[in-house]
Amino acid sequence: YYWDPVVAPSGITFYTGSQMPEWKNNLFLATLRAKHIIRLVIDNTNKIEKHSEGLPTIYHPFSIMEYEFKDALLYDFVYLAVDSKLENAKEEIENFFESYRLENERFGKYLINPNLVEPLFETQYCSPADLRMPSEKAKLELLYQRVRGTYFKEVNLDILVQRISKFYQDSSSVKRLANNIHIPLSLFAEDNAASMVAQLVSLCIDRNKTEELIDRVLFEYPQIFK
Repeated sequence: YYWDPVVAPSGITFYTGSQMPEWKNNLFLATLRAKHIIRLVIDNTNKIEKHSEGLPTIYHPFSIMEYEFKDALLYDFVYLAVDSKLENAKEEIENFFESYRLENERFGKYLINPNLVEPLFETQYCSPADLRMPSEKAKLELLYQRVRGTYFKEVNLDILVQRISKFYQDSSSVKRLANNIHIPLSLFAEDNAASMVAQLVSLCIDRNKTEELIDRVLFEYPQIFK
């Protein structure tokens, strides 16, 4: 769900495969965790040496895509590198995001727009501030853990979300599961079952209850991870 760099004939660098650039750990993950991002501070113009004008720069339009996979809602961090000198950049960016959305019949939807000033396409939210709601924070937490490649009791995060979503298919069953592992129901934002599973897993991660969650679902459905 992440992409390795491959330079396309159009001049845009696309990403395919399972790796991300080296800056992922100190930029994207830091942003999700609200940590400080290292910045270059220039406190004196004498420190700036001007060589030439009009040089291209590389920027990274990105979004978060939600899609269904095996009864579960999953989230991908989707981005690409674009040369600022590319004449048809807007069209290429739109084509890239649309192609990724439809690939493998994902039919995903993007949560935020890569360009907030001049939106490239319709998204679920108009501003990153909208992602502060409890249900949306849960989505970001799951995305963060996917980037880390987190495992719980040798269970991959994607598998955990998929299997719970398969066996707990309505909001009442998710609430019952939460109650059985002592997660207060007041912490949940009422939503469909798949979204509430995402909230539950996120809450368990925050409260170090993921192993307890796995033990509970194994108790109720011994075949859940088989």
